[in-house]
Amino acid sequence: MDMDLSMYPSNARTGLAVLVGCLGVFGTAINVTVLWVLYRRKDVRTSATVYVVNLTAVDLLVTTVVDTLHVLGIAWPEFYRLDPTATVCNIAGSLCVAGCVISLATTAVISVNRYLFICKRRTHDDIFTKKGAVVIVVGMWVYGLGFVLPLWFGWGNFRYDPKTMNCAYDRTKTSYTLLFLLVGHLLPT
Repeated sequence: MDMDLSMYPSNARTGLAVLVGCLGVFGTAINVTVLWVLYRRKDVRTSATVYVVNLTAVDLLVTTVVDTLHVLGIAWPEFYRLDPTATVCNIAGSLCVAGCVISLATTAVISVNRYLFICKRRTHDDIFTKKGAVVIVVGMWVYGLGFVLPLWFGWGNFRYDPKTMNCAYDRTKTSYTLLFLLVGHLLPT
């Protein structure tokens, strides 16, 4: 695992670690606040609420786990050397990839939900039922997992990236990177 961080001065890494840590704490606080408001205020709930909760849950996973591991990767990259099986890196990368895809898909579903609610109410009411919501949310998590499984089974891998100081999928595997960008990022948007 190549970890030559000589291109980054120690004080720059410390500043970045503090910034990412603050963003993680802020993101966690905001997401917890959103959940609390949705729990306490029934009058703000709509047919899109389940998707907002899903987006919040994914964001909490990222802000609590992935951001914490990112801070460790920035401030103390040797942390990843302590794990000879790269389990922590694989977990961080998996959560990062799945979280990104699920977050984008959820945002797309919220947009479609609101569009149909305003412009095509009958279609909205047919699709966004309680059963439909369960199918859509489960489908988004399966969709996100669908981008992680190929990496677990050898189509690319996760590694510590000294440039981003984070564990991520290996972007040098061009065919997977194209799939991830085109289907995981562009399709939902």
